[in-house]
Amino acid sequence: MKALVDADSFYVSCERVFRPLLNGRPVVVLSNNDGCLISCSREAKALGLRVGQPYFEAAGLLTLHGGEALSANFSLYTDMSARLMRTLERFAPRVQVYSIDEAFLDGGSRLPTGGEWADWASAIRTTVRRDTGLPVSIGVAPSHVLAKLACEKQAKHSAEGIGILIDPTVIFRALEETPVEAVWGIAERLGQRLKRAGLWTAAQFARAPDPLIRRLTSLTELRLAWELRGVPTLDPGDIRAPRKTIFCSRTFAVPTRRWEELREAVATYTARAAERLRAQRSEAGAVRVAIRTGLFHPDEPFHGDAAFVRLPAPSAHTPTLTAASIHALQTIYRPGFAYARAEVLLAELSDARTHPTNLFDPEDEAKRVRSIRLMNAMDRINAEYGRDTVWTAICGRGVLRRLRQANRSPRYTTCWEELPIARAS
Repeated sequence: MKALVDADSFYVSCERVFRPLLNGRPVVVLSNNDGCLISCSREAKALGLRVGQPYFEAAGLLTLHGGEALSANFSLYTDMSARLMRTLERFAPRVQVYSIDEAFLDGGSRLPTGGEWADWASAIRTTVRRDTGLPVSIGVAPSHVLAKLACEKQAKHSAEGIGILIDPTVIFRALEETPVEAVWGIAERLGQRLKRAGLWTAAQFARAPDPLIRRLTSLTELRLAWELRGVPTLDPGDIRAPRKTIFCSRTFAVPTRRWEELREAVATYTARAAERLRAQRSEAGAVRVAIRTGLFHPDEPFHGDAAFVRLPAPSAHTPTLTAASIHALQTIYRPGFAYARAEVLLAELSDARTHPTNLFDPEDEAKRVRSIRLMNAMDRINAEYGRDTVWTAICGRGVLRRLRQANRSPRYTTCWEELPIARAS
């Protein structure tokens, strides 16, 4: 048996732990520079607000209903996530962290069987709420994909916050009610292909012959079908395929006309994208850089452009990628414009583990190996001591790196100067 534990409206819930007066009110958390909604409470969703919506569209409705918008506080969210995962480790021999607010618990010999599953899940919810203050939903089933389905289709819509898919009849009914494109791991384009073959629901997909599924999809999707049949065949990490492109962008808190500041911003975004590139063990064969002025300043002239640079060889070396992105920026930058946004896209990704060894140029191969070791060392240092403990000099510490966070809550758990203070009444 597998269980998926999913924190409800995680970013909002973290804020409510330290500010109980937010309970019962519409609350949203905003992205970097307070641009878009990245988390919405149930009360906010009931008003029609949605993740990804621009804040300026939601501000009036929030004010009308006594809601509140908070700037993102990722230091707090990361620490609360670590506390959540440590709490879950008490209940299972294996905890697989899937995202900042989700984890799978593997059954093992320590977990109960039969009718005790609901009591076990309830004990997890009670302990997590008591020790971290976070509300969670839990789905229990024989496989990872069914546990995800139990959590999304049952737990999140029940007062108990628990969904259990064990009985074959209940499982079949749930699969009949689930469109095939809603199955975890099946994207919309693949869903359309399956529908053209007559597989409209998750139940039809699960019951389809293996040769038909294999002809229409890949081995991973065949394993998904087995998961829907209750046979665990996938590790959660197998479902999250490596990205085909990596994108990093930001709207500046204050527009800039200075080349040096714009160059620092592009270099910083390239470094961020390169970190993600190495994390999934990929290399990029091309870099695309785009810049533009503000969209809502009619008194300012508009300029926007993009440039694409292909690398001589795929690379995950931050200085190499940065040199390419700065070269692209030089071709599109125009003096005198007030630029408000920059974007960096790494494209033509390939598996770094399949990079061919250069047998004909030992010096070039040695240089490549040294660059890999350097990047690995930088990533380890920044992972242990915090982001930007080590950075390339061109990234600087310019004004464009300061985020607009007009309403960020204190970093209650990670900053001594911002610890909550208890006062006697």
